[in-house]
Amino acid sequence: MDFTLRTQARSWALAALISSIAPNALAQSTTGALVPIDLERLRFTPAATDSMLVDTGHVLPQGAYRLMLMAGYERGILLLKGSDGQERSILDYRVSGWLAGAWSPTDRLELSARLPVIIHQGGKGADTLVGISAPDAFGLGTPELGARYALLRREDGAPVFLSLGLDVGTPGGTADAFGRQQGWAGLQVAPRVAVSRELGPVVLGASAGVRIRSTENEPGRDYGTELEQGIVVSTRGKGLRGEIALQAAESLVEPDVALELLGGVRLPVGGGFEAFAIAGHGFTDIPGTPSIRAAAGIAWAHQPPAREDVCRSGRSHTPEQCPALDDDGDTVPNGQDRCPLEAGPPENDGCPDTDADGDGVVDREDACPNEAGVAAHRGCPEPKQEPTPPPPAPEPTPPPPAPEPAPQ
Repeated sequence: MDFTLRTQARSWALAALISSIAPNALAQSTTGALVPIDLERLRFTPAATDSMLVDTGHVLPQGAYRLMLMAGYERGILLLKGSDGQERSILDYRVSGWLAGAWSPTDRLELSARLPVIIHQGGKGADTLVGISAPDAFGLGTPELGARYALLRREDGAPVFLSLGLDVGTPGGTADAFGRQQGWAGLQVAPRVAVSRELGPVVLGASAGVRIRSTENEPGRDYGTELEQGIVVSTRGKGLRGEIALQAAESLVEPDVALELLGGVRLPVGGGFEAFAIAGHGFTDIPGTPSIRAAAGIAWAHQPPAREDVCRSGRSHTPEQCPALDDDGDTVPNGQDRCPLEAGPPENDGCPDTDADGDGVVDREDACPNEAGVAAHRGCPEPKQEPTPPPPAPEPTPPPPAPEPAPQ
């Protein structure tokens, strides 16, 4: 009996010892420390002129603005592999909110701002890895300021919309919640170019740029500057609209590409308000690319009078605002008239004819515009004629011979 009790006591003591050291003995290591990074990959356009998801180069008209509030859910955001070869979902889900807006203070220029908030997030498996702490459950994402400038506009007769854009991610995100990069205080710079064209009831758009940020050395993979591209097909009109977009980000510090397919719908609900929803699926396990994504929100937009209203008869406007009108009445539309406020013939692109030498032949037809001439010679002087030489003087007639004397 005593032997049995001693054996059981030893077993309980051994079990207690194993349980006390098991978390450390069974914990798996990684190839390095987990450094905070900005995991948000959703790129959207607060102005949403043609697309909510991809910049199309079509900026808001002067005086217009749009404000939006959006909430979203994403899953499968950050996976980390331990030395045992097993992946842990360090960030399995995230619930976020965005407050964003865009405004066009002057012609061709659009300004924007985005403020992301990480409402709640969580994962599992961080406690099984040595030196790894679970990210904070709440925090701020990287606030962004943006600007777009329209180089070409369809309303001006250009074949496409074309713009240059720049987004700047500012300090303010919460690093411990993976809301910003660890280095450069979270600063990011993202220049890009965007283009689009309407084709019947749809718009085809594309953008390309680079997101410049600090390089962080993560376990098994570095994270930093990336090339960003997006293409979109969206419907046009004033009612229910839809779009489908593909967003890609190619790392410049690792040989991989983040890829996500997104779709969106939007519907006006009256009073300038619009309801919208977004859903997507990620095709890679690159940090920040979710396996699934869903978001919904409400937007309110103010639109100034349409350009066509400004161009109505009697309303004040500039020739540039109304390229289809003919303000000087010379039959050449403003958009094609080199002198839209001065009447001139179509042959001179709508500018008045000039006659620099005052010979009555307009300069565009004058072969000698700085020398007075005659119309018969295309404005050049008449050629000078050589004077006719006088006829030669007749030779003098010799006198007749004297008559011979008569014989005696």
